[in-house]
Amino acid sequence: GTLKGEVISVTKGTEGAQVSEGYNDVSDKFDIFVRSDSVNAKYVKDLQPGDSVDISVTETVEASREIIENANSVIENVGWLVKNGEDQTKTHSTIGTHSVELKARWTAFGRKADGSYVFFTTDSTVTAGSQYSTGNSPCATLRDVAKTMIDMGCVDVIRMDGGGSVAMYASNNGTGNPGYLMVTEGYVRPVSDAILIVKKPSAVNSTVNEALKAALAEAKKIENPETAVKNVIDEIDALLAKEPEPVLSDARRLLMKLQAAQGGKDGLNAAIANAAGIKFTDYSFEVMEEIYKAYDEAVAVYGDKDASSDAVSAATDNLNFWLSKSGAQELSLCLGKSYTVEMKSGNNYTNFNSAMVDDLKRLTDGKADSLEGTSPAYSAWQGSPIITVDLGEKQDIDAFSVHMARMLDWGISSARSVTVSVSDDGKTFKEVGKEEATYTTVSGKSTVLLGEFVAGDEGVGWNAFKVTVKPDKAVSGRYVRFEFGLNGNFLWLTEVEAVRSVDVIEDGVYITGFNRTVLADDSCLFDHSMGNLRENNDNVNAKYTRNVFLKWSEADGCYIVTQTSMGDPKAGMGIAPDITLAEDELLLAVHGDAGYPGYPNREFARQTFVKGAKVALYGVDVENARLKIAPFARLAPAKAASEFQKGDINGDGRVNAQDYMLLKRIILKTTEASDDVRARCDITGDGKLQATDYMLLKRMVLRTA
Repeated sequence: GTLKGEVISVTKGTEGAQVSEGYNDVSDKFDIFVRSDSVNAKYVKDLQPGDSVDISVTETVEASREIIENANSVIENVGWLVKNGEDQTKTHSTIGTHSVELKARWTAFGRKADGSYVFFTTDSTVTAGSQYSTGNSPCATLRDVAKTMIDMGCVDVIRMDGGGSVAMYASNNGTGNPGYLMVTEGYVRPVSDAILIVKKPSAVNSTVNEALKAALAEAKKIENPETAVKNVIDEIDALLAKEPEPVLSDARRLLMKLQAAQGGKDGLNAAIANAAGIKFTDYSFEVMEEIYKAYDEAVAVYGDKDASSDAVSAATDNLNFWLSKSGAQELSLCLGKSYTVEMKSGNNYTNFNSAMVDDLKRLTDGKADSLEGTSPAYSAWQGSPIITVDLGEKQDIDAFSVHMARMLDWGISSARSVTVSVSDDGKTFKEVGKEEATYTTVSGKSTVLLGEFVAGDEGVGWNAFKVTVKPDKAVSGRYVRFEFGLNGNFLWLTEVEAVRSVDVIEDGVYITGFNRTVLADDSCLFDHSMGNLRENNDNVNAKYTRNVFLKWSEADGCYIVTQTSMGDPKAGMGIAPDITLAEDELLLAVHGDAGYPGYPNREFARQTFVKGAKVALYGVDVENARLKIAPFARLAPAKAASEFQKGDINGDGRVNAQDYMLLKRIILKTTEASDDVRARCDITGDGKLQATDYMLLKRMVLRTA
C-alpha cells in the first residue's frame, strides 16, 4: 500500500542522540531513519517541514502480499534455516546470501511447536580484525545453528545477519542491569535492522483505538456502502470481537484501510500492487509501453488527494485493462486514438436515445460487443458514416475489425459491406480491403449476414458481430478509414480496430536495483552519485559481476555500450572497477542468472551487450535513480535511416535548430553517433560528414536552402 504524509520535522546528525522531541509518539506519526552516507540519503536530504511524501510498500510475490502489506515491521537479509521442522541446510548450499558451511558468528530466532520463541546468537574467538573465521576455527556454520535449534525444539528457524552485526542486549545481563549478553569483539556495530521484544501493553495506543472505533461507527451509518467499505467494516468487527483493544499496528492499519476504501481508491491501490508484480517476459513490448504509462498515471491519481471518483475509476480501469493483455496479442492500434466522422448519407440517430449519438471517443475505447443495444456503449446512425482514425504515427497493420450489433425485430441489421482504406497524410487514401455480406435465414427471417457472431442469442434480441478485414499482406499508414454499405437504414457500432499481432518479449536483462549493493543473482544500475566504484565497492560490490558501462547518446536516444568486463576492465575479476562515472554514464552490474527465475541474465548480457551496442532501459527513472515496475534493459529497437528525413538527426520527425546543433557536435566528435544516425547527418549523400552537411542543414532550418 501507499502512505501519504506530511513532514513534521527533520533532524540531522542523530547518531548517539535523541532524534527529535516526542520521537517515540507514533500514534499517528512515523520516523524515517536514513544514514547520511547511504545511497538513499539523496531522497530525503532536501525535505523540509510541511513537504508531502509518499511511502510505498509493494510485495511482488502474490502469495506473500497479504502478509507483507499487513506487517508492521520488515527485516531484510534473512532466510529459513528450518521450515516446518525440515532442516533447510541439508537441501540448500546457501541460505540468503551465505554458504551453509561458512564459519562465522550468527544471529537467529526460532519458533517452537508450543508457540514460544528462541532468540539465538553464537560467539567465538578469531583473529583480531576479522569477522569471519577459517580453517579449524571454533565458529559455527549455519548447519550447526540449524541443528542446535532443532535440538532445542524449534520447528521454524530464520537466520539474520552474522559477523560483526551479531549482538544480544537484555534488560538484565546478569548483573541486575541492562546490557549486552554477547557482542562481537566488544565492539557495538551500528545496524539498520534489529528485533525488539517489548511488553505488549506498550503496543496499544488508546488514541488510535478510539479513532478506529469512531470511524467504524460513522461507516456503519452509511446506507448500502460499497463492497470495499463493507469488507473493511467486517474486518474491523472481527478484530474488535477478538481483541477489544488491538495493538497499534493492527488498529492503525485498519483505520488507514477504511479511509482508503471510503475514498474509493482501494481498487486503484490493488491495481498498482498487481502491476508491481508483473514480469516483462509475460507481455509484448507494445503492451509494456502502455502499462508503464497507465502505471504512472495510476500512481499520480492515487497520490492526488483531490482526484475525482471519475479520475480514480478511469485510472483503475485503464491499468487493469493493460495488465490483462499478457501473452501474444492481437493489439488494436486504434485504442485511445482520436477519430472523425463524416456522413456519407443520413445522420446520427437521435430519435430513440440522444446518449447514443457518437461522442468521438467510444469507438476507440476498447469496449466492444455489448448486448445493451440502447446504451451509450453503442454509437448509432440512421445513415452511413465514414470513420477516420488518426493512429498518431505511421504504423504497420496486419488486419482491421469492426464491432457492430443487430436487432432484427427493430429492423437493425449488420452492414452490407465494410471497406477499409489507409493514408500517410490523411488526404490521399488507398483501399486495402473489403468484406461484403451474404444473404441467409435466421429464425425464419431472411437477413444479411456479415462477420462473425460473438455474443447474444442469435436471431433473438440484440446480437453482437465482429467483421474482420484481412489484407493479403501487412499494410502501413497513419490514418485508417472505415466506410459502410448499409442493409436498411441503421448502423449500430461499438468499436473499430486496426490490428497488429504482437509477441511477448523474449530477451532482456531484468534489473533488480538502482544504486544499491549487488547481491546474489542481482542486476543493478549505478550512476555518477556513487563516486569511484572501487573506493565505494562496499555499496556496489562489482568485483565478480559482468560490468556493462553505458553512455547516453543524444543522437540515438539510448545508451551506447562503451566497454564491458568481469570486475575491473584492466585488473580483471575479483577487483572492483577503478572508475568514476560521468553524469551521462551508467554501470549495469549483472551477477548470476537467476535474478529473474530461470532467465539467463549474465549470459545474455555477455553475448548481447557488447562494445558499441545500443541499449534501452525500460521501467527505469534514471533522473531520480529509481526503478518503477518490471524494469529491464535490452537492445534498443533499430530503425533504418530510410525511415527518417534527411537532417532529422535526433529522429523526432522534425528538422530544427536542435538537429544542426547536434550535427555540429557529431562533426566535431564531441558526441558519438551510430551508423544510422550518421546516415541522417549526411545531407549531401556523399558518404562523408563534413562542414558542408552542417551548412546545408542550417539553411534547411532557416528555410533558405
